[in-house]
Amino acid sequence: AYTVQTPENVTPTAASETYLKAVAVCHGPLDHYDFLIKAHELKDDAHQRRVIQCLQKLHEDLKGYSIEAEGLFSKLFSRSKPPRGLYVFGDVGTGKTMVMDMFYAHVEVKRKKRAHFHGFMLDVHKRIHRLKQSLPKRKPGLMAKLYDPIAPIAEEISEEACLLCFDEFQVTDIADAMILKQLFENLFKNGVVVVATSNRPPEGKNKHSSQVAGTIGVVPVAQEYCNTVRLDSGIDYRKRELPAAGKLYYL
Repeated sequence: AYTVQTPENVTPTAASETYLKAVAVCHGPLDHYDFLIKAHELKDDAHQRRVIQCLQKLHEDLKGYSIEAEGLFSKLFSRSKPPRGLYVFGDVGTGKTMVMDMFYAHVEVKRKKRAHFHGFMLDVHKRIHRLKQSLPKRKPGLMAKLYDPIAPIAEEISEEACLLCFDEFQVTDIADAMILKQLFENLFKNGVVVVATSNRPPEGKNKHSSQVAGTIGVVPVAQEYCNTVRLDSGIDYRKRELPAAGKLYYL
């Protein structure tokens, strides 16, 4: 399985005591952000604050949210919908990973996972291979029945987490785009909420593959279930002495 990152191990190894205290005493990403500003660990940034406010709203909406086994069936007959996820995009060094990690550290859901998107896709391919290997071997002269492993994989992932946080989301391969479209359709139908960061806007994730994600339908599926917000102050805080993204954060 792909590496699951907990609030403890998404914190940079060089994290300050102030950051660790914020994780312990703050009650949400916005509170955490303000705490670090008051402690002079960060500089206030209007663009980051706007995204943090969106994440704070999602933090509130997710309180008590779950998709337990018994809940999956009931959702089929319920008019209520899960909270909309969030897709955060912008240039490198603007603090996208930092704000998502603040959200992840405080969000109150029973089952959540945070992963680098590349690692997540590697895991999906391993699951596909595992399920295909478990199929009975074809007998000579008989047509093999078509088997689609994506739905059961989505079910597995839905049982593992009702919140998925992806860092550096991108799709540059047409085969991955086809897998993702169906995978996301099933995850969202199961009630899974997705938060993702990316350097590119949703419609621009596939410039090396003729924007295949948009053509195949990944983008429309994601936009149906996720709000999009831009984090782009025009500043690469990695090059600043006292970055608004924080000296001790991975961006």
